[in-house]
Amino acid sequence: ALPYKGLIYVIGGSDQMFMTYSPTNDQWTQLTRPTLSHLGAPAVILDGKVWLAGGMRHGVAGHECHKTIECYDLEKRQWSISEVELPMGITNHMALLTPVVVNNKV
Repeated sequence: ALPYKGLIYVIGGSDQMFMTYSPTNDQWTQLTRPTLSHLGAPAVILDGKVWLAGGMRHGVAGHECHKTIECYDLEKRQWSISEVELPMGITNHMALLTPVVVNNKV
């Protein structure tokens, strides 16, 4: 679950559900699912976008790891595939956001 601007974003499951929960209104809202399956992939919110990196997808030979990075623009409400890929297909990994300090500013 990813908190952002008063909402909680939830993504995952075998059918890649993507939804928000508003604690203020006690209401769930269904959002557009990602283009690809990202089973076992971490999700982070950065610069107003939800990022999914790698994970498993169903292929011809069963489930296979992939290196695709996909992002959901929270303002435009649409998914896109990043031009950048992971160096290899991975799943069940973590993604961490850490502050970056430039000129003594975070």
